[in-house]
Amino acid sequence: MRHSTGPATRDLLTGVVPVPHDPGLAVHGLDTRPLPRELVAAATDLLHGLGLTGARPAPTKGSTR
Repeated sequence: MRHSTGPATRDLLTGVVPVPHDPGLAVHGLDTRPLPRELVAAATDLLHGLGLTGARPAPTKGSTR
C-alpha cells in the first residue's frame, strides 16, 4: 500500500498507532478487570506520540495537593 500513497499520506501514516481489537471489551465494555496489556501499550504509545505523558498523577488519599 505504501508504494501507492503520496507524500502527505505517508506523513500521516508515520504517526499511526495501531490499537488492538479486544472482543471481550467490544461486547462487555469496561469492568473491574485490568485492561489487556496490548491495549495499555497502544494507549501509552498514543499518549507519547501526542506529547501528553507529562501529566501529573491523580492525588492519592491523604495527599496535601
